[in-house]
Amino acid sequence: MRLDDKVALIVGAGERMSRAAALLFAQEGAKVVLAARRLEANEQTRKLIEDHGGQAVVVQGDATVDADAARFVEGAVQTYGTLDILYNNVGGSFRLSGFEVADDMWELLVANNLRSIFLTSKHAVPAMVRNGGGVVLNVAASAERRLALSSAYAAAKSGVVGFSQRQAREYLNQNIRVHCICPGMIRGTFDPDALAPSGGPIARPGAPLDVAYAALYLSSDEAAWLTGAVLTVDGGVDLVYPAPAAGGR
Repeated sequence: MRLDDKVALIVGAGERMSRAAALLFAQEGAKVVLAARRLEANEQTRKLIEDHGGQAVVVQGDATVDADAARFVEGAVQTYGTLDILYNNVGGSFRLSGFEVADDMWELLVANNLRSIFLTSKHAVPAMVRNGGGVVLNVAASAERRLALSSAYAAAKSGVVGFSQRQAREYLNQNIRVHCICPGMIRGTFDPDALAPSGGPIARPGAPLDVAYAALYLSSDEAAWLTGAVLTVDGGVDLVYPAPAAGGR
């Protein structure tokens, strides 16, 4: 199996993309730690993993709170003895233009989408260094998605890309591989009993497993000589998405 005996911390482990990654990682041999605010969704994911023969534990908390981020990592290390993979799948947004975003909502969106990744990485990377290496996967958004939603979301997700690339450079010599996955619009439902790759034509709606399989590759030893990647998973939408009309001078 591609992640045999690896320990993976999934932050933002709720439904759809994060649940698909958690089940797929467990299917490939990883021991999974599920961290998120919503306990009910986490427990549902844990049960699905165990029903499919995998191992998982749940840690409830808020990734934008430093003490909770530290507890996520401590839960992984205390339960399984180490930490090999951090998968940051946190965020959320809405459509608002320009300065329609109130100050408190700007702070909330930046905290959810960017601060959370900083905090979990701050605590996870030292644990990985002590273990001799590891992989950090940060979920941002495709260019089309960043432009389609609010300015706060665009700023935060663009920050995730830059943060990931800088972290990859900083920890290159300590065997820490850092990548950024940029999903497009993911509309497909997730069937936990059908963990095969989605397949089919490119011109179709994105499915949670499309992102999960990208994460699996980047987490695996097959990508051992790859770091700092920014991987867009959007079915080619960014290639054809029309640029906004020019305005002004």
